[in-house]
Amino acid sequence: MSVEAVSPSTLETDLEQLKIDEKPDVLVNRPSESSTQKSTQARKLPFTAPASSATKPKPHQLTTEEQSKYDDVLQHMKSLGSLPVSSNKKNKETAPLSDVEQYFLSRECILRYLRATKWNVAEAKKRLEGTIVWRREYGTDTLTAEQIEPEVSRHIDRIG
Repeated sequence: MSVEAVSPSTLETDLEQLKIDEKPDVLVNRPSESSTQKSTQARKLPFTAPASSATKPKPHQLTTEEQSKYDDVLQHMKSLGSLPVSSNKKNKETAPLSDVEQYFLSRECILRYLRATKWNVAEAKKRLEGTIVWRREYGTDTLTAEQIEPEVSRHIDRIG
């Protein structure tokens, strides 16, 4: 089995031909038309706004048991004084949760971890703490575009 290398020019051509799987009769407002006039037009990339037919889904309603488990994990994460800065067992240095780490612990994030552990509260707490320690150890919250760019350029050079 062989894998063909894709050149950047081939990739650009393929992207230009990319079609979005959307009904052709979707009505899209054109900036030049009045707000009462609409026409049928395929959407083009890049999207500047959501489709006019898009709707925001309502938040999933948790059962009483799920809400109780969520509240338990949330309370635990709020009560943490500090966590290790490294997963190395010999390093005993700890630090309190930063603002970025607190923002990471959103409702959706906690629910993802609870679902991933099949609503096992102790395991969800352990995994969340482990994720924060891992993020600290690898510096994911402090990466900049300049640090990532050389790596991306190196991969693009291999493709071309």
